[in-house]
Amino acid sequence: MRRQHDPASPVRESSADGTDAASGRRLRVVFHNLLLEQELFHVAEVFERSAIPWIALKGVTMARELFGTLEEYPRGDNDVLVQRQDAWTAFVALKQLGYRSMAPRRLADDLVTNYQHPLVRMLPNGKWVMLELHWHAFSPIEFPVPLAALWSGRRTYSHGSREIPVMAPEHIIVHLAVHFALHHFRELRIAREVGRAWDIWPEHHDAALAFARRTHLSATVEYGLAIAKEAGYLELPTPALAAHGARLLARLLPPRTVANSPPPRGYAQEALRICLMRPRRVPYYVMRRTLPTWSELAANKPDAGPVGRAGEYVLRPLRALQEELARLRTRLP
Repeated sequence: MRRQHDPASPVRESSADGTDAASGRRLRVVFHNLLLEQELFHVAEVFERSAIPWIALKGVTMARELFGTLEEYPRGDNDVLVQRQDAWTAFVALKQLGYRSMAPRRLADDLVTNYQHPLVRMLPNGKWVMLELHWHAFSPIEFPVPLAALWSGRRTYSHGSREIPVMAPEHIIVHLAVHFALHHFRELRIAREVGRAWDIWPEHHDAALAFARRTHLSATVEYGLAIAKEAGYLELPTPALAAHGARLLARLLPPRTVANSPPPRGYAQEALRICLMRPRRVPYYVMRRTLPTWSELAANKPDAGPVGRAGEYVLRPLRALQEELARLRTRLP
């Protein structure tokens, strides 16, 4: 079953005007994604000159590999993974292409408080393109996954004369499931990618599930695949909900329900992530979400000053409650 207005499903219109409009939208999507692809080729060139090992995450390369086309939907940016010790070298190389940090973020702060750093550059036609520089493929607060396997499994995806380093298929399956979870299972377009990866790489199913077990991501993968199955995005059999977190989530929020309507926001969406984590990781996650480190506040509020950041620190635990009350008010007659 699919949501009636699922953005991941292609738009079909019966009238001639509707067909023309759909064709125009499709061309704009392809043009946008081709632009991002060319940017990625430029990034590959500067990283190669600087001898920086890297991996393309998600994005246009994955779209070509999964669907064989760039028509699916407009990608937001390019995501590239480098090793942490190469982050500054990669940053300097990207500056040669014209990329700059997205204000108010600074790489020095993000290296302490985050796992990625957003950069932007303006093209000659006045359009902006965005790139996220990662030194971790997963959000380490929730999912502290060792990256050695990702780097050892790195392979090359060839498109014409271009070669782009990407993750192994089994790692892509797990990474997409985690990406879906980090979006609180609200983005069905990601579920479509999870299902497509599962369908086109059956010979990598065992390796993907083994990697998920080693990295304590079995619940995330099993639950994500179950949603993709209910949404009609895959055909091959999926693993049973064996992990405790997956079974718990399936009782609280059945995959069929998620496939037809987005999960709730607020405290409920935080509960979804908590169900997927290792139990001993939960206190650390709750603490970081409720009271982030002072350096995190300084990175996110660089102009606030000590007094402003102190106020933010005090009010932070109440923010989710304020948002929940605001949502309740909108439902009142």
